[in-house]
Parts: sequence; structure tokens; C-alpha cells
Amino acid sequence: MVLWVNPDFIKKRCTNGTNLFLCFKSTSKTKFNLLRPGSEMLGIIKNIMVKLDKSTTTISFGSNILKETYLTELIVYLNRAYLETCDENIEDDIMYDQKVNEIIHFINQHLDGNLSLEALSERFYTSKYHLMREFKKHTGFTLHNYIQKKRLILAKALLRDGIRITEVYQQCGFGDYSNFIRSFRNMYKVSPKKYGSGAKLKS
Repeated sequence: MVLWVNPDFIKKRCTNGTNLFLCFKSTSKTKFNLLRPGSEMLGIIKNIMVKLDKSTTTISFGSNILKETYLTELIVYLNRAYLETCDENIEDDIMYDQKVNEIIHFINQHLDGNLSLEALSERFYTSKYHLMREFKKHTGFTLHNYIQKKRLILAKALLRDGIRITEVYQQCGFGDYSNFIRSFRNMYKVSPKKYGSGAKLKS
């Protein structure tokens, strides 16, 4: 599950004694994304994720409130998992996944650029086959699917901010307008135009 969280959402829920940005700031500094919670903590996080997923796919009374509540709960427990994680155990995985984490970081920072398999394999000095295999192994996504999902998540956020569709698809790295429309509809079950119009009405 991929979540795109507006930093303002987290900021509003921080208090003097609770900095919910803690785990994210660590990730930004070290350039890796890894948590290894214990079985009990993992069960808690999975349960929250299930509830969050259900709240985003229903229009039942109060589902919008529950969605924010579950998301806040998830961020709290992600920080707890971060604080409870054993640094020694993580260190070995960081070294093992270093190349993949570098690639993920590069992709996230260059969604509007050329992220073809050829371009990435050349930039990171690795064969295309090895890159595809290792990326799938450590992320669970194919390289193409990961990039596609990240671009569509960004597109959704830009549309919500009122950016025009003709600008959105270019900012998100979609070289073809019709491909963007088709991909967005397949993932969100609504056209970009309809989604953008609905977002404006809600604001």
C-alpha cells in the first residue's frame, strides 16, 4: 500500500511533546526506507492499515473522519516502531539494499524526468536485468509499476491543488496525454477531469 501524506496533515497533529515527523526526518537524512517492527507492533500496524483501507473505499457516515483518525494512528505507531527498532539489525539491511534505496530516492525526486529502464541502468551502472530483479525483490513492485504508481499519486495531489490537466501530466512525467488519462482512470476509477472538478467543489 502506498500512501501520499501532505506534511501539513502531520504538522497539525504534532504537539510540544510529540514530533510525528521523527521517523520521516531520519529517512530523509539516511536516504533509506526501512522499519523492522516486532510481531506485536507489526500486528497493530497491519490492523490499522486494514481499517484505513476500508475507510477510503466507503462512503458510509463518518468515513472521512475515520480516515483521518486511522491515518493519525498509523503515523503514531510508525514512529513507535521506528523508536523500538534495533539499529544493529537495520544496519545490515541498509548496506544490502543501498543500491535499491538510491534508485528509489532518485525516482521520487525526478518523477517528471526520464525514468526508463535504460536510463536508470546507465545512471546506476547496473544491467537492466539485475536492476529489475533486485528492485522487485526488495520492494515487491516491478520498476515500471512503482514509477507509474508514484506518478499517478503525484498527479492526484496536483489535481487536488487545482493544477490544470495539461500541466499535470507533463509534471508527472507522462509523455503521452492519452496514456495519462487511461492510467489515471484505471487506478482511481475516475477521469482526471472529473476528479479535479470534484476536488474544487469540496474546497
